[in-house]
Amino acid sequence: AITGKQAFDKLTDVDTPKSRVTEPTNQTEDSSNSPEQDGSDVEESLMSQQADNNSSEEAEPTGTDVGNIPMSWPVIGLCLSIPATTVVLWKFFGLQIWQPILAVPISYVLAYIAVRCAGETDINPVGAMGKVTQLVFAVIAPNNMVANLMAAAIAGAGASQAGDMMQDLKTGFLLGQHPRQQFIGQLIGIVGGICVAVPIYKLFDKAYTFGSSTLPAPAAQAWKAVAEVLDEGFSSLPKGAPWAMLAAGICGVILPILALKSKGKKIAKWIPTGTTVGLAFVIFADQSTIIAAGSLVAALWGRHNPEQRSRLESSVASGLIAGAGVTGVVNAALALAGVPRILEPAD
Repeated sequence: AITGKQAFDKLTDVDTPKSRVTEPTNQTEDSSNSPEQDGSDVEESLMSQQADNNSSEEAEPTGTDVGNIPMSWPVIGLCLSIPATTVVLWKFFGLQIWQPILAVPISYVLAYIAVRCAGETDINPVGAMGKVTQLVFAVIAPNNMVANLMAAAIAGAGASQAGDMMQDLKTGFLLGQHPRQQFIGQLIGIVGGICVAVPIYKLFDKAYTFGSSTLPAPAAQAWKAVAEVLDEGFSSLPKGAPWAMLAAGICGVILPILALKSKGKKIAKWIPTGTTVGLAFVIFADQSTIIAAGSLVAALWGRHNPEQRSRLESSVASGLIAGAGVTGVVNAALALAGVPRILEPAD
């Protein structure tokens, strides 16, 4: 059986078996030239080497046998998905044919950047990648908010899926799984995801209003704001928003400088990052309150039992997030059925 590490070694160095075969041969040749070794010993050594070479070749095959993903698979996928994406955006969103075709190569470049960023920092900057595409289409297709948003959606989706796939492949490698098997699993998951995600989306769409306080969709609101600014200019922003943007930018510069200057000092732990402060302004207050409450509980837990917190914190947090997601689906179904909320009056 081939382990995940052997598969990874074969993917990165297909000449490894050859080097392993030739090295013993050189050793045998050297030993055969020794006057202390007779002909029978040489013959026995050659037979043993041949057996080792055969077993090595059987245990470590080359090419796609070690679980590599054939290049033809993603090529076929691109040949099918690009025309399908172009037709959908042209037919249902009114984009010109060349616009989605141009968005695809831009998405490829941005997906590469997102994968590098996710691999090095564990953060996939999907929103930032989408906004880069918005800026590009604001130049080549001005005054077209729909084209701006849909092109950004293509880039954002590409960056998101590429980053997720990279994390999945890394996890599979650590567990000894082959990339080919994971790729097939991803294809099966796409079909299952479509069957689940589309009905859930329609359920939420009927039960709530996207962008409302109940379902704020902060990332979508940020994309919408960028599209409006690029389409209508700064006049579309609320009064005082440009000054708030300027203040936020200054804080974004000052905070990392303060963190760098205070490194190693007691005050360092009280200096927040620009990302966390900015996130608190993007999401609604109730979500910020939940994050703060969770952080407080984690801090108290660490003071009481740091070893237990280090061991169980991620599992508990993941369970709470998953539970909140499942509960959200149940709440949407109850809201659609007209069941009144307990903590607020019914509409």
